[in-house]
Amino acid sequence: MLGVDKYVAEVALTGCADWQTITLSPGDFRDAEGKALESWQGAKELRFAPNEYLTSKSDNKRRLVGSDKWQGAPPQFRIIQWSLTR
Repeated sequence: MLGVDKYVAEVALTGCADWQTITLSPGDFRDAEGKALESWQGAKELRFAPNEYLTSKSDNKRRLVGSDKWQGAPPQFRIIQWSLTR
């Protein structure tokens, strides 16, 4: 699970030693209401986690996003690039 501010995106990885490229757009990130992130403009926080609870503003319900815990060995992040394309 990747989080940007109050939005999250679930990313499935194969869990191997090979390099994996993940490309996400703002629309891949959703808030607790299911609303997509409109742009990267003003983003302040990037999070990596196995899961996260999102709380809906409309009904105050919590929803678990992601898996219960990391599967296998702890993840190793080698190169992280933030690239804006237009």
